[in-house]
Amino acid sequence: MGPPAIILAGGRGTRMGGADKALLALHGRPLLDHILARLRPQVAAIALNANGDPGRFAAWRLEVLADPWPGHPGPLAGILAGMRWAAALGHAHVVSVPGDTPFLATDLVALLTAGGRDAGVPIACAAAEGRLYPVVALWPVALADALEARLRAGQHKVADFIAMHGAIAVDFPAVSLFNVNQPGDLAAAHASQEPPLSDSRPPFPPFTRETAMQKVRAAEDGWNGRNPDRVALAYTEDSRWRNRAEFLRGRGEIAAFLARKWARELDYRLIKELWAFTEDRIAVRFAYEWHDDSGQWFRSYGNENWEFDARGLMQARHASINDLPIMARDRKFHWEAPGPRPMEHPGLSELGL
Repeated sequence: MGPPAIILAGGRGTRMGGADKALLALHGRPLLDHILARLRPQVAAIALNANGDPGRFAAWRLEVLADPWPGHPGPLAGILAGMRWAAALGHAHVVSVPGDTPFLATDLVALLTAGGRDAGVPIACAAAEGRLYPVVALWPVALADALEARLRAGQHKVADFIAMHGAIAVDFPAVSLFNVNQPGDLAAAHASQEPPLSDSRPPFPPFTRETAMQKVRAAEDGWNGRNPDRVALAYTEDSRWRNRAEFLRGRGEIAAFLARKWARELDYRLIKELWAFTEDRIAVRFAYEWHDDSGQWFRSYGNENWEFDARGLMQARHASINDLPIMARDRKFHWEAPGPRPMEHPGLSELGL
């Protein structure tokens, strides 16, 4: 697994009317979702550099790091925050990417790492068609003190800091570095031939234990968000389901089913756990707690078999589920919902389920 990454979303978005660019919708999903889908398989951890109320990013379960320097000095402040965070995690490097680059290369981190190592320079920056993209870069955390001194001196230009310490330019396709900086760019992103997130969902088969666990956790997080249309995008257009004794085909039927499900199963909270995997199949056990409109609580236990296509989308799901009535005092799943289970919340095995 690669180094950790910091997503830079601390700017003011003035050319987008003050909007959080990372939250702008592309193909029905925030830009942040597209970035995470491409970045997560490449890195050890991800944090988000953003200022203001961190609660607006709570659904993504990311550590949110504010600029460590006042006055919105620009991306260098976010990079410094990322360096300090990565160093605290015990890493020697951190990758930075902007929060408005939805088409990042799926080998971005590997190529930056190899480029920096082969060139023997401290910083590796992405480039395309002769242009340097200095905020898409691999940084040694050992430069944190020098970067802080630069900010103290009122020097805020990323390119100047890079020139001072030395960098290698690593070439990528231009589309992978495309950023949404103004309204016309968002329209261009919609028109791009780059496949939207709904048409791929890394990690892809063949699975390792690590990537199978990532797939399970991503599915858990998605279902805990309780957004039927959003969840349905993780399945192929003609995905085949058996859920209990109900048979479904395609995203439309899946979304309609999930809408009915979460209208009936109130205050739903789900935990999944990997059971087994092969190259393109994953077996999962799960439990979820919910109550009906009379206030009766249940814990539902189930097993799922999943099959994926080459794009990482689930093309078959078979689920068997049993419902156990419980008292409210016997609930074991406690976190703010809807939303993902916090990292510190125990899983099924830890809960003895």
